[in-house]
Amino acid sequence: MSPLPNKKEIEMKKMIAFTAIAAASFISTGCASLNQMTNMLTDSDIVTATGKVLGYAPQDLGIVSKTPVDSYNTHVELLAKDGKEFSCNIISSYATHGIAEAPKCATGSPIFPI
Repeated sequence: MSPLPNKKEIEMKKMIAFTAIAAASFISTGCASLNQMTNMLTDSDIVTATGKVLGYAPQDLGIVSKTPVDSYNTHVELLAKDGKEFSCNIISSYATHGIAEAPKCATGSPIFPI
């Protein structure tokens, strides 16, 4: 039979558990805040990135609507000067300080449901 833990051991285990929970809460809240900041993409960033994917110059695209879906994804509706409509999903990341990968775009509106 193992001896019962003394009061000091119990308090130490409680302190370790509390510290672990507090650290996890702080980290998850901090990361969410940073990711929310990266979702604030500028219109210039959006038309430049989507223009590369769609084959348009940035000045030939206009943003019809921009909707942050969550802390990583932004849904954008675009209208080109030639009248074509595009619906794009842009993934942002704190690690890349903005757009994390090439936007996913399709013709028409809306293509990607929110």
